[in-house]
Order: sequence, then C-alpha cells, then structure tokens
Amino acid sequence: MKKRDKIILFSSSYPFGLTETFLHNEILFLSDHFDIDIYPLIKKRNTDLPRMLPDNITYREPFLSRSFITRIVKGVFNSSPIVPFLQDFLLFLRTSKSKKRAFKQWFLYMITYRAIISDDRFKNILRESDHSIVYFYWGNFPFNLIRFPQRVFVRIHGGEVNFERHLGYIPFSDRKFGPKITFLPISEDATRKLYALNKNAISCISRLGVKYIGQNPDFSGETTLTIVSCSNIIPLKRVHLILRALKQVRSANVRWFHFGDGPLLSELMAEAQTLPENISVVFKGRLPNEEILNFYKNNYVDLFINVSETEGVPVSIMEALSFGIPCFATDAGGTKEILDQTGGKIVGVNFSLNELSDFIINIREYSKKHELRSGALKLWAEKCDAARNYSNLIKKIKRHNIINN
Repeated sequence: MKKRDKIILFSSSYPFGLTETFLHNEILFLSDHFDIDIYPLIKKRNTDLPRMLPDNITYREPFLSRSFITRIVKGVFNSSPIVPFLQDFLLFLRTSKSKKRAFKQWFLYMITYRAIISDDRFKNILRESDHSIVYFYWGNFPFNLIRFPQRVFVRIHGGEVNFERHLGYIPFSDRKFGPKITFLPISEDATRKLYALNKNAISCISRLGVKYIGQNPDFSGETTLTIVSCSNIIPLKRVHLILRALKQVRSANVRWFHFGDGPLLSELMAEAQTLPENISVVFKGRLPNEEILNFYKNNYVDLFINVSETEGVPVSIMEALSFGIPCFATDAGGTKEILDQTGGKIVGVNFSLNELSDFIINIREYSKKHELRSGALKLWAEKCDAARNYSNLIKKIKRHNIINN
C-alpha cells in the first residue's frame, strides 16, 4: 500500500473545545487522503476536551499556556527577533484608528508569536517535517520571520486581511508573505484584500463547505414563525439588531432561537425582556455543532438570520442553506458569494430594521411565491457542497506540493 503524504496542521485550538467547526468539516475529508498531525496554539478553556477524530489523525498539546503571566514571560524573554515587532509598534501608532485596541492586539500578537517561533518544539516540527505538507489554518503568523524548508499552505478567512474590521491596523500585515507560501483564501473578497496587501502573493481560492445531512421538515401548519440565528454574541455580529427588528413585529407570532454565547449575552437577554408578548426568545447557548444540525433536521425553520458587520464567508449560512432554510443576511465579506435572492435576501450592512421586520412577517409568502426553500438548497449544492469544495482543495494541495518540492 502506497504511503500517504502527511499534513502538519497548525490550528487555533482545534481539536480542543467546540470552536473551529468548519475546520472539523474539512479535516474529515482531508483524512481520507492524508495522515494529519495537529498542533493547536492554545486551549480556549482549561476544561476543553478533544473531539473524536479518525485514527490517522493525531493531536499535540497546545504551544501556549492558559496562564497569562506565563505567556508574557515566555513571549518577552526569548531569543526570537524583537526589532520587527518594535517596527510594527510604530506602524500601529501611525495607522490605527483605535490606539488602545491596537496596542492590545500588538501586545498579544508579540507575546504569542515570539513565544511560538522561539519554541524548540516548533522549530523541530518544521525541521523534522521537511517532507511533509505544512498547513496553517489561520493567516496570522509573521511568516517571513520563519525559515520554512518546505512548501507551506495558509488559509485566509478574511479577518486576517480586513483592515476595516481591525480599524486600520493588522499586526504584521506586511510580514505574512514568503517565497514558499501558497495562500488559500476562502472567497473572492478575501483574495482581493490579500492582493491589496501584496499583489505578488501566490494564492488560489479554496472555498469552505458543509455536508448535506437532511432537509428541514415540511411545514407543519403551525402559525408561529420560527427564526434562527447562530453566532458569537460580540459587537461585530450585531445580534441585538435582530432583537430590535422583532420589536417592530406586531402582526405575527415569532419564536426566535439563538445558538451561541459571548460577552454581550447578559445585555441581550436583559433587552429581550422588553419584547412584545407575541415574540418569544430561546437562547440556546454554545452547543456542539451536531446538536445545531439536528435542530435544523427535526424542527421546521422559516428563516435564518445573519446581520454581521464584517464576515469571511459564514459557515452558519452554508449550514442553513444545506437544509433548504431561506436566509436573510448582510452583504458583508464574501456572504454574497453564497447567497442571493433565490435563497433569501441579502441587504446592505447598514440596512434598516424595517427591511428585516418586513421580511420576517412575510417570509412564508415570499418562500412560497419565490420558491426560496428549493432555491436555498440549490445555492448550497452549487456553492457550499463540502464534498466538491474539499475535493478541489485536496487536488490543489497535491498539485502544488508536487510542483514546489
């Protein structure tokens, strides 16, 4: 039996905890063609447990300690280059629209990546895996400070190259590039932003995807509308706009389910107490992805909503489309590359609340008249099918790896 190529994959925290769901989708396809060794940077929580993985996937302990003091000590007192980080400090002073936020970004970036690139384990991984495929799932590393003996693949989701999202400053934005790096942006939008940073970057679009696991149930005849949202409850996701649009809905009964948590959850729950009696809200919290998908499979959903200020390409929308659930979303990042009026509605980032409240009230009429549910499923099949998108990724990795080794 021919020996399979090996991928050395650097994640944020995967396989620990419930984040990076989209990476889990991808891993299951990659593992059919490659052996994979995963190196997470840090655990989000000390109690996070690893997920179940195929036998040919191994994972290591994270590079970074959960102790912030330990991270500061290791990030400051080491032998890795300091001058580039000081130069980047001067850069944020000139370019950032929020100096306090930029300093926090810069400091966390400095202690994180100086600690990692000076770590003997990190150096040995690269040295000993010179015949392996190295894959960074996020494009945040200062790649040109690292000597790579092999071809490297780097995912670009959008946030890594989105200056607007970062208020004018992205740590080491000009040091992401190197001679052996192939970037894999997930959208045309991310590709444009990448080339704005470096027009000579080597890249090819590699879209994310989700599996089809079932159709949303047929309409049961229940009069109450069911809407769903799924995201972290943080400022850029603007979940509060859904709540405020619902305050304007008086002519229909609506049940809203939100999957996810975050620092603004208590504030959102308090505001939910002011909703009219015809609106009920269920905050489901952070659940394993399988439970969310089972909800879609077993409960009729009229509409999925995403009102983010910025995005990469929302996997949450891909999942809703795969069940034939119409979507209402803002034209943020690469969202318009997977959603159009055939499967719902896409609006400007600065949309009016009336646009959302009217769409909610009339969603059943729109769905029937414009066949939005079948349109949503068709959009998934054409743009978000994991089997096709990840098969293309596998071909790209194998082709580029042969060309560049």
